[in-house]
Amino acid sequence: MDKKILLVVFLAMLIMMPMVSALDFDNVKSYDEIPASYEVLKWGSVVLIFAMIFSIFIGSYLVTTKPIFFVPYIVMVFIAVILSVVMANFYDDLLNSSNALAVTLQSFTASNFLLLNLPMVIGAVGMIGGIIMFASYNLGQEQSVYVQ
Repeated sequence: MDKKILLVVFLAMLIMMPMVSALDFDNVKSYDEIPASYEVLKWGSVVLIFAMIFSIFIGSYLVTTKPIFFVPYIVMVFIAVILSVVMANFYDDLLNSSNALAVTLQSFTASNFLLLNLPMVIGAVGMIGGIIMFASYNLGQEQSVYVQ
């Protein structure tokens, strides 16, 4: 296992070293690129949120657990929904405040929608993830019979 991690790190260094050496740090005009990077954050935050949701679905498919764990899973989703209510209220307070961060956050329309409706998003993702996880239980058993 440790050899695999060292191999991945070594290959990543081999890939990254030519990229870093090709950078020209003397001719960087970073002040012109800052507004463009803020514009990327507007859609990048939504892409990141949907990538996390998609990874939950993939993880739910790959984890095959026994159906007896459905009740604890529902309890954990319920606790997550309750905590997400607190987070959504805090984000709403932060969004409606009068500081500079609130002005910046108000331009993030899609991520604002997802974060302000976080309890519904968490509930839906949790339930769909649970359905995927517990529906793939029989599929996981059938696959394990053929793998030796």
